[in-house]
Amino acid sequence: DAERSDRLVEIVEDLRFLSIGASRAVTSDGTSSEWYNSYPYLLSPDPSKITHLADGVSGPRYPSVCIQSLVAEAIQHKVVEKEHDMIHATDNLHGIIDNPAVDAEDRNEALTSDEYDVIILNYFMQAWDGLYDLAKRLRNRYPDAIIVMVRVWKPAHISWYKDNLRMGNLRDWSKWQDVGFDTIDFFTEISKNPNLDLRWQMIGNQGRDDLVASIIKDFGAHLYKLPYHEDPKVSIIESRHLFSQDFTRLSTEGHHVISLGILGIVYRQFNSYPRHPRIGTWGDGDVCHSWYMSGDCPLERSPNLVMEKFKSIATQYALSTGMDNPSDTGWIVVENPFETERNFILSYMVSGPPPSIYPEVVIRIYHAEEEGGEEIEIATEHIDPTTMDYNAEVHTVATTKVGRIPPGKSRVYWAAKTNRRRPFRIVATQVVGDGFVTGGILGPSADYSHMSLY
Repeated sequence: DAERSDRLVEIVEDLRFLSIGASRAVTSDGTSSEWYNSYPYLLSPDPSKITHLADGVSGPRYPSVCIQSLVAEAIQHKVVEKEHDMIHATDNLHGIIDNPAVDAEDRNEALTSDEYDVIILNYFMQAWDGLYDLAKRLRNRYPDAIIVMVRVWKPAHISWYKDNLRMGNLRDWSKWQDVGFDTIDFFTEISKNPNLDLRWQMIGNQGRDDLVASIIKDFGAHLYKLPYHEDPKVSIIESRHLFSQDFTRLSTEGHHVISLGILGIVYRQFNSYPRHPRIGTWGDGDVCHSWYMSGDCPLERSPNLVMEKFKSIATQYALSTGMDNPSDTGWIVVENPFETERNFILSYMVSGPPPSIYPEVVIRIYHAEEEGGEEIEIATEHIDPTTMDYNAEVHTVATTKVGRIPPGKSRVYWAAKTNRRRPFRIVATQVVGDGFVTGGILGPSADYSHMSLY
């Protein structure tokens, strides 16, 4: 069903980039993020041709379900940024505003277009649940796009062993030795101490490697790997300039090196790239709303609902009846804009082990055949916001398929069945095709409450 785009791609500078996944920003003072110095924004001299969907370390499950909605939101965000002069500031950084070679009309069109030529998937280690589905949807939408998966190791991925027992990672060893990263004592100890046992903890994950191989084979993707030596001691000494002192973030030079590696693949593939690339469809489509990180919810809702700002790992938001009325009933209105029924998925806060800090609820969906008509119950689901998926005390997000909703608007009610001090907290909704029954969530602790590799 793909059709040729009217857009003409003649030179590399015409390419448009879509970057998806976690890529930590360069930091100058340890607190403020300079996203526009991160490697996704170094791929083109024109920032209007770059769209980056950052999702913390939540993994690709949510984007695999909601990529159409996420792209639309990102485009809107870019337009808002331009209105607030954020992109103008980046333009000045790249010397574009006064550059006659950059056409203003082309830049404005690139800001609002969802046509992309190069897609960067920034997922690694444990965070790859849903990656195959994401790559499949992207390939269906962009049949000719150059897809690059990025595999970047970090010093935090190096394990420290003592007497053949894992004691922690390289950061733990640094604290135990009381030597800071990138100090003379740090590298002297690593290079001179024959008894220091350091091992890669990212080697040996056959499931991940098989998945990457399948994506390369099935969708013509490419893999960029930050070079590393089999001996982690050699790697950390040779590549120390690529990382910051927190053992996880890339340095300015690290971002530069990765951007050059990605562009190397892009330049090699550009010779066979079509002048008018094809644009396909998003398949069944999706309509997703997540206010977990932003606190912005566009849904119509009952007057008693409040947007709670709370904190588990980072500042997060949820719709609820509030701490003063944890047992109240609430409702939201969701819309299925498609011509046929779709799955309705709800994301909400959970805790574990039992008992949960949240009440059990009954969810009921009502639908009227015509606007203003009688609402009829079409689905019911009981939800227990308890998780037993971890061997630790956790506070995270779960998703549940509540039911199928017909085209048009439906009203989703919930009522508490048990008494708890906290209210039932909703953080996202997803209206998606039959192939999806769980949707993940967009946020820093979404799929993993405690990630040993981060």
